[in-house]
Amino acid sequence: MRRSLLSIRFTVLLAILFSALCTVATPLFAERPIPELHSRVTDEAGLLSTEAKERLEARLKALEEAKGAQLAVLTIQSLEGEILEEYSLRVAETWKLGRKDVDDGILLLVAVDDRKVRIEVGYGLEGILPDASCRRILDETILPEFRGGDFESGIEAGVERIAKTIESGELPEVEAVPVMDALMAYDGVPEGKWIAGPFSMFVIGIFTFMMIFHKEMPFGFMYPFLLIFWTVFPLVIFGFAVWKYLIGFYLIGVPILRIFAPRIPGLKRISEGVSNNVSYSGGSGWSSSSGSSGFSGGGGSFGGGGSSGSW
Repeated sequence: MRRSLLSIRFTVLLAILFSALCTVATPLFAERPIPELHSRVTDEAGLLSTEAKERLEARLKALEEAKGAQLAVLTIQSLEGEILEEYSLRVAETWKLGRKDVDDGILLLVAVDDRKVRIEVGYGLEGILPDASCRRILDETILPEFRGGDFESGIEAGVERIAKTIESGELPEVEAVPVMDALMAYDGVPEGKWIAGPFSMFVIGIFTFMMIFHKEMPFGFMYPFLLIFWTVFPLVIFGFAVWKYLIGFYLIGVPILRIFAPRIPGLKRISEGVSNNVSYSGGSGWSSSSGSSGFSGGGGSFGGGGSSGSW
């Protein structure tokens, strides 16, 4: 009876810990959905008339045909709590605006309820459209129209000025983006930003401990499942310098512990205690989706260049 009660308690505890992990992961990675890229103008906020969208599509297509650069417009009703610059960069990187290795993509993003606008510039256009130039386009062309309530005119005038600036400049030579250098320089989130970070690692550690020492827990399923969390969470929370050691421990140390847990006396006692007092049951499922679009990005990259404004 006592063992049965302990099994129930441990099962409930595991369920609570898993729920806590999901709860913590949600705010850490909660992100506003990114719309699918079907055309050069995505007007979710309904700011543009049909005629204006057609004019913009024609102008942006002409720019791409003449210079190769891809300029896209996105209007949304709200950022839903996400930071403008972070969302804009996510959209640009997801859409992959601009040619691969030339990185000549531009995104004009308008968030109506937040009263914010941003010009996101690809790596290859930062020489033609530096942050200061983007700031002037916002202050002199787009924001005055927005403050007057004329979003359509502001967007069209802003697109025209951006396009002319690109057309008047020489695009840079193809240059590969040093992705690994950027990853190795990443130092984790700012101190104190994710208060729940250590708790997240504690919960992941509990599940890893159970996977190592519980005889009935399916290692073949749990190991790759937890690998996702070990790959993402430590990198986001601590940065590359710490992550490389933690992921090394998980990839090498965890399988070794799993193999020798039943063979080394001290570890064997732990394994037997866990297996006898904790009941386990689980399942899994996967789903996938795909989509298509009439217009697609060319594989360009972004690094956060550009400028933001508000009205």
